[in-house]
Amino acid sequence: MENNEYNQRKLLISNKVTELLGGHDCVIVPGFGGFVGSYAPAKAHPVTHVFAPPSKHILFNAQLRTDDGLLLREIMSELRIDFSEARNWLARFAELMTDRIMAGERTELPMVGTFTVDPERNIQFRQTEKNNFLASAYGLYPIQASPILRKPEYIPRVVSLPHVEQTKKPFSVKRFRNAAIAAAAACTIGLGLFFLPKIQHDTIAEFSVFSGISDNSSAMTPLRNTSLSKARKSILPEQNFSEFNAESARIFIVAGCYTTIENARGIISHLVEKGFDAQLLDRTPGGLYRVVYGSYPSVTEAGEELAAIRKGLNEEAWMLIR
Repeated sequence: MENNEYNQRKLLISNKVTELLGGHDCVIVPGFGGFVGSYAPAKAHPVTHVFAPPSKHILFNAQLRTDDGLLLREIMSELRIDFSEARNWLARFAELMTDRIMAGERTELPMVGTFTVDPERNIQFRQTEKNNFLASAYGLYPIQASPILRKPEYIPRVVSLPHVEQTKKPFSVKRFRNAAIAAAAACTIGLGLFFLPKIQHDTIAEFSVFSGISDNSSAMTPLRNTSLSKARKSILPEQNFSEFNAESARIFIVAGCYTTIENARGIISHLVEKGFDAQLLDRTPGGLYRVVYGSYPSVTEAGEELAAIRKGLNEEAWMLIR
């Protein structure tokens, strides 16, 4: 048999075996061996994260040589030959293929698998990974999943400041003398204010909240000049948030500056729920409300907290030192 004819027969048998394995669990090539299929569930590779669909695992048994007529009928129908011719056709191919494998030649049956011989002269078969013989898994292909990278949840660190006990200073004559001088100065200023001349009514009205009550009406007339009350509102709006003590806190981490007090309050409430000691610090020269995460006793601790906040919560946070 010429090499070209041998390859044609091998390709035809490979196609027929592939079709038959899709609907049968065993296909025998007379005189050569049988292919036995079994169900293999879906699996995932732990390193490459490739998910393979369910498939049919194929094993080759060289002892299954008895013809069951399954492949023979397909050859008769394809080549349009009778039973005897088809049987001789398969026997000749099986004999030639076995000789090549036993001679050490690596022989491939396309779309089915590859045959080799081991040192003990046994035929070894390796199933191809390009074809899935399970009919119920038709159209399913292996997929590779990408792992989901999640940012670690930021947990604020509570820093406790050391308690400093104040020691009482011993009594001294110098301190008593300074207190006496201060008391005398206060009395002098009080007497001077008591004997000041009366200020005119129009001048007092500029600093009063309401003018006097008229005789004809019981309602109070609002002050004409309200620039003082407006100035107070613009400097510090009405709020329920406590201010920082500038004597005990000089290092802050700023969360942001906001145009309205409502936005600043909303950010403060959100940060308090996250566990921060968030506060409204002040207003910037441009009129923005500055919100801080908290105050810190040293630049080192503030720097560590700032790095953690930028990594997991707010990349635009910055340190304010006063």
